[in-house]
Amino acid sequence: MLDRPPVPITPPTSEKPVKGAKVAISDLPIVDRRCRMKTDPQSGWAILEFENAPGLPALDPHRLLPCRRLEQMERLASQDPAAVFRVSGEVTVFQNQAYILPRTLAVDSASAEAQAYPAALPPSRGAGKKAARAAVKSVPDESASDANASSSEGIMKALTRNRPAKPVLPAAESAELIPETQSVAPLGEAPAAPERDAMVVDRLVRAFRGGDPAWWEARFESDNTLQDRPIRLLPCRLLERAQKATGRLVVTGEITYYKGRAYLLLRKLLPERDMGQL
Repeated sequence: MLDRPPVPITPPTSEKPVKGAKVAISDLPIVDRRCRMKTDPQSGWAILEFENAPGLPALDPHRLLPCRRLEQMERLASQDPAAVFRVSGEVTVFQNQAYILPRTLAVDSASAEAQAYPAALPPSRGAGKKAARAAVKSVPDESASDANASSSEGIMKALTRNRPAKPVLPAAESAELIPETQSVAPLGEAPAAPERDAMVVDRLVRAFRGGDPAWWEARFESDNTLQDRPIRLLPCRLLERAQKATGRLVVTGEITYYKGRAYLLLRKLLPERDMGQL
């Protein structure tokens, strides 16, 4: 036992980054982050560029999943291209690309933020220490203003210093008048985008690439009534599994609507098992 040579020590390699390795993207939800919306000229997707917040990790740009809140953001951005939003939402990952489904949306005031945290300009090279001191003095001292907080003006300034963002609420539903005499004419086709989002629960589908090569679709196995139209599948990890699957699938998901078209965000995906039924 004592005649055996010592075991060589192998230096660790885990600390060295591997070239060409893909960094895993987090799919944790985003809560109340300031951002601006832009359009990616290459892909055409609407993206959110998040601002850095103290104490929070930096976020890469996220693509916006089609939904009604995206329509609201596009409308607000067309009115004010420099609009700042506060967004909370669910994050999905597809092919190492992050997407976000907004759950709450608010418009933040950039002017209020600038008043609360004014930026001091850096002094020029020839200004010296006097210019630096002047730049520091130009920033209002919050402690001095807090000293007068007992007065009515101090209380008013303290309450209006950081105003909350203005929430963007969905449009109120208009009440329709019911006529006294009902028409006997057949009902028209149901609208493609109802007022509320719906759910698909344990439906049998087949996943195919749609007419638009950029989108995959779920085609429902219905009772030959052709009432269930094919629906586009939103990017997520379950979509990656659906693309690799062969045969029929049992899916559950959430339906979103964007410009009159329905989209499905998968929540559950199971391959149909052959139980020997005729």
